[in-house]
Amino acid sequence: MTTMFPLIQPAIEEIADQIYDTQSLDAVELSDDAPYTSQIILNAIRQAVEKAAVNKTAASCISLIVFYPSTIR
Repeated sequence: MTTMFPLIQPAIEEIADQIYDTQSLDAVELSDDAPYTSQIILNAIRQAVEKAAVNKTAASCISLIVFYPSTIR
């Protein structure tokens, strides 16, 4: 996948680091190198959190456990 979409892996890792550090989706800053790719990934994460939440109030209380794709082989 990295060969076909080289911006995805670094964008995922950068977003994952930010979410892990802040435990928030609101504080994520998009990459200057790949803003559109980063926005798509962040939107997908937001949708996943909303679907996983019982309701909107619970969505803001969910702690995210971020698995780094680079460590999974």
